[in-house]
Amino acid sequence: MSRLTSSLFLVYPCVTPDAERAYCTSLFSCPHLMKALGSTDPLAVEFVRQSICLGCEAGDFMVCCGPPPSQKESPIPSPPTTATAISDKYSSDTSTNEDLLLRYKEAVKQRLLPDQRYCGYQHKDDRPYDSPITALDEFPWLVHVRFSNSEYEEQYADRCSGVLINNRYVLTDAYCGAESIKVKIGEYNTNQSVSCDPASKLEDCNEPVYDIAVEEIIRDGKKSNGPYDFSLLRLVKPVEYSDFVRPICLPIDQSKRPSPTSLVFSGWGAPNSTGIAKKRLTYNVVNDEVCYKESDWLEGNVKFANASFICTSPPINPTTLACAGEHGGPFMYSLTRRIQWYVEGIIVSVMHKEGSSNSCNDKYPVNGIRITDNTIDWILSTIRR
Repeated sequence: MSRLTSSLFLVYPCVTPDAERAYCTSLFSCPHLMKALGSTDPLAVEFVRQSICLGCEAGDFMVCCGPPPSQKESPIPSPPTTATAISDKYSSDTSTNEDLLLRYKEAVKQRLLPDQRYCGYQHKDDRPYDSPITALDEFPWLVHVRFSNSEYEEQYADRCSGVLINNRYVLTDAYCGAESIKVKIGEYNTNQSVSCDPASKLEDCNEPVYDIAVEEIIRDGKKSNGPYDFSLLRLVKPVEYSDFVRPICLPIDQSKRPSPTSLVFSGWGAPNSTGIAKKRLTYNVVNDEVCYKESDWLEGNVKFANASFICTSPPINPTTLACAGEHGGPFMYSLTRRIQWYVEGIIVSVMHKEGSSNSCNDKYPVNGIRITDNTIDWILSTIRR
């Protein structure tokens, strides 16, 4: 859940069931939802249920309290009748894949999205793919999403990630998006502006890392106020492409979309503030129940959000640990080995043993949300120059 910090309290932005931007507050401080809850109208009660804020760090029963509904038609607006009702405000009806392809081609013509001939490619170097060390120019679409302007103080605590889908927009999850104030572009090691490859015989270094402020945070218009949702971050200015900064491909064409048995992800998650290099982890795609059994609330939250869920499990003896700070980063696959990469979904949670203070592990699942046609529809309807 999103969180904006002040010296006195926490404010959680949210989206109401009728797609109004608002803030999470105690149910007892939201008169029109209190009145709705006390009514006998099942639609009004359902509207309150859909207004519940999941994940807020507060003692009260928290709801997304927007402006009172218009009294012109009904005291309480009817909730969306389908999972895509709010998404459909972006288009008159759910687009077919053919429609999305046409809209994508138009977006490419308008230079709103990169052409498939450019996106998802990374520099091909001599490092073996199974090396435990990620190359300096590997996964150049990964960005470090920051919550504060502090460079090093407890920076491990906000190691959210995201991916560039063009030169102006970053795709991440709902929590990382709502927390964000800037992104770090071209980062390899979290504590270094310029990183060099110690294995290289020649001096091989990346370009200096630079920051770009977030101009706008756009959350997918689903009825859920929980964490299983996407955010788009519009940056104040375009990024500069290089070998170390490039966009990843969106899975536009369903006819070419595989059903991978494993997915790759990357990030900078860590248990402390020690500098850490960009990771590469490959996890197996497993049945949703593998993730559900690790948490009592997970299945309910996913179904409440009506999200397309991704559950992955670590391989035996992985070379790198997954940590809580991986969330917001991409689940990825390549159509041809290490040639062109696509984002399959976004990480929401790195699971760990309940009660454990260790946020890193090599035994528990990593889960997230899959990019669907409705997600693509939302992205195409949202991005602008």
